Amino acid sequence: MSRNKAIILYMAGAWGQICLVCLVVFLLRNIGIEVDYTSPLGMIAIAVGGISSALWGIVVSNKYKKIPISKVVKDFFNVAQNPKYYLLAKNRHMGGRCQF
Repeated sequence: MSRNKAIILYMAGAWGQICLVCLVVFLLRNIGIEVDYTSPLGMIAIAVGGISSALWGIVVSNKYKKIPISKVVKDFFNVAQNPKYYLLAKNRHMGGRCQF
């Protein structure tokens, strides 16, 4: 697969998934089902729409570079830095330096 085809597959898949979720939410609202930020169905729609770019990134990396899904998932959860840098910490400014 060429690079341009991989980009087109990624963009079409991600946007297609987002548009499909929007269409489903629109149709559900029109028939009277409550779908908003506070309903469980709305939260599922947000999750499915939000995960689209990551999901299609995995699909494209598997087809374009032949990277197995297990390696992509392992790399995704691999912690490369000290875990304290991933957490929100209260910054204390002392002498122009930031301490954790």
